[in-house]
Amino acid sequence: MRKIILMMSVSLDGFFEGPGRDISRHLVNDELLGHLNDRFRTMSAFMSGRITHELMAGSWPTADQDPELPAPMVEFAGIWRGMPKFVFSRTLTGAGWNTTVIHDVVPEQIAELQAQPGGG
Repeated sequence: MRKIILMMSVSLDGFFEGPGRDISRHLVNDELLGHLNDRFRTMSAFMSGRITHELMAGSWPTADQDPELPAPMVEFAGIWRGMPKFVFSRTLTGAGWNTTVIHDVVPEQIAELQAQPGGG
């Protein structure tokens, strides 16, 4: 059975983002992203909500075409594109990049996904 692992970035005082969805305080350097890439490579899917998915889809599909991009970011772009993604949203009607939209959180459906073979 696969594990469901929660990863989130939150400040010590409980903030995920600033006004206007500002996430500039999220500081991910090459060392941290290299470590995360090692973990992401062993996973079998990403699960997220609509806003996180839209943020990711706004940059990672073509990010590695930037010749200035550091190697760990280039690697993550490939991992993100190739990884199956499940997006929980009641408003999103479709998404690209190997993404399945799930409109309601149904515990039995999550259990079915978790029971499928695959990485951690």
